[in-house]
Amino acid sequence: MRLLMLIVAAVVGTAATALADDIVVLPPVGDAKATPPIASALAKANVGTLAAKPVDATCAGDPGCLIKTGEELSANRIVSLTVAADGKLDVLVVDVGAKLMLGTRSLTIAPKKLAKELGPSLARLVEDVTVDKAKSLFAEGNEHYNLGEFTQALERYKLAYRVKALPAFQFNIAQCHRKLGQHKEAIAMYQAYLVGVPAASNKAMVDSLIAESQKEIDKQAAFAAQTEHDKFTTEQKKAEEARKAKEAEAAASSERSKAEQARIAAEQERERSYNRHPSRKWMLVTGALGVATAGVGTYFGIQARNAQSSFDTNMCGDAGTPRIQTIIDQCSADRDRGQRDALLGNVLIGSGAAVVLVSAIVFAIDPGNIERPSQQRVGLAISPSSVKVVFQW
Repeated sequence: MRLLMLIVAAVVGTAATALADDIVVLPPVGDAKATPPIASALAKANVGTLAAKPVDATCAGDPGCLIKTGEELSANRIVSLTVAADGKLDVLVVDVGAKLMLGTRSLTIAPKKLAKELGPSLARLVEDVTVDKAKSLFAEGNEHYNLGEFTQALERYKLAYRVKALPAFQFNIAQCHRKLGQHKEAIAMYQAYLVGVPAASNKAMVDSLIAESQKEIDKQAAFAAQTEHDKFTTEQKKAEEARKAKEAEAAASSERSKAEQARIAAEQERERSYNRHPSRKWMLVTGALGVATAGVGTYFGIQARNAQSSFDTNMCGDAGTPRIQTIIDQCSADRDRGQRDALLGNVLIGSGAAVVLVSAIVFAIDPGNIERPSQQRVGLAISPSSVKVVFQW
């Protein structure tokens, strides 16, 4: 950095004093008597372009107003002159492009020497304030650079280059870009520097810095390519996994569909072939047999009642009543028949009733039906006002 500062100082110190063509000099303002001679001398001096109209005294001392005026005149620099009563000139120089006041200086030229000295003196003054401002900005950039504040240093170096377009500033700009990792911009500035200073004493170092930045660019490009390749590979892998997952899901869905179809077919086949109530038809048969048995028992009960009636009619129970042998034999027969029929009636009615009850219970329970294994088929429903036997069909 010290070597570079010497180079810049040397270049700035030996810079030519010729003014750029885009400098606009405003007509002098100020003392009414002292202004006309200076305006006349300024018209003959070859110092930039003389503006056609002057600005007022307030604007002539206001950098902001001068920058706005310069933008309207498409000027790069504006030079304003304010004339005092003793002929002293206060000169203010503004860089319009950088929106920066370069400086103010004073000139005192004897009236007789105005025509000869005003132009060269004004030109030197503008060059001096320009160089001084460039040096000041460069020094500020160096301070930021030495502190590692490369963004701020880059800003000051660029501003210095806008003020004074010296190739040496481009080297410092390139250095900041390199420190900030902006290698493409760094190479562009290094190359621009070598174009401006082909025989630079630090050319070998600049070439090595260009090679270093190019290496970093290649490294970043390789890293970006690898990153893109990895991203592409990852996306391909994800796409392949998604495809396989989709195929697996489709296969699983197909299997589920086949299984469901098989279940439906089996259910339909079971519907056609399965007897839901295998025991109930037998319970109907046994229930009918029970009813028939009870009916037969009822018949014998009626016969027993008839025998009892005949026995009572013949007053067979009264032992003191004289009877003929025929009546006695009839009483004996009625008694025997009544006892036999009563016994048969009771046995058959009881058996028939039991068979009917058991058949009804089995019919309700329906033990052969497995369609509702978890449901209670027979239960007892008790409420405050009733007791009910519940059958689940």
